[in-house]
Amino acid sequence: MSKKDPFRRAIIFEGRGYATKAYALNGESFEALRWTAVLTGAATEFLGVRERVREGKVFTDHLNKAIAIEPKEFTLLHLRGRFCFEVANLSWLEKKVANALFSGVPNCTTNDALTDFLEAEKCAPFPWAENLLFIARCYAIEKQKELAAKYIKKIESIGTLDPSVVESLREVKSLISKK
Repeated sequence: MSKKDPFRRAIIFEGRGYATKAYALNGESFEALRWTAVLTGAATEFLGVRERVREGKVFTDHLNKAIAIEPKEFTLLHLRGRFCFEVANLSWLEKKVANALFSGVPNCTTNDALTDFLEAEKCAPFPWAENLLFIARCYAIEKQKELAAKYIKKIESIGTLDPSVVESLREVKSLISKK
């Protein structure tokens, strides 16, 4: 299912509606909060810039509340890491536009993202290729080639990899060789 698939969009927005209602009914429910966060984040891929920035704030608020309840929930740690990674890697122009439109973007660094990815790795009950890829990317961006290579080896040792992981692995290897 492609990222811009209308069926995918409909399912994500429908699920988000249910999760939001469940959370409104029981603000103490971790599962309702978790799914509200996950589906709010997933919905942003279908939004324009203005809505993405606004929903990014809602997303991180829900993520941080959920992580405060379950600090070892690896998928939420990974999602927060991805958010920080994306913000840290916005271009200067994208940051200027977001600051002008929305009184600022969060101050995230690649190291902030890396901290969450490493914690997610520690808490995950299995080797998670996508998370390991982001760890390798962070180390590559920070010019720590040896550590990036270590995580690439971990990914390669997993065995059968999803085609998107294989493509991302090539990108990370290319990033390492450029630095």
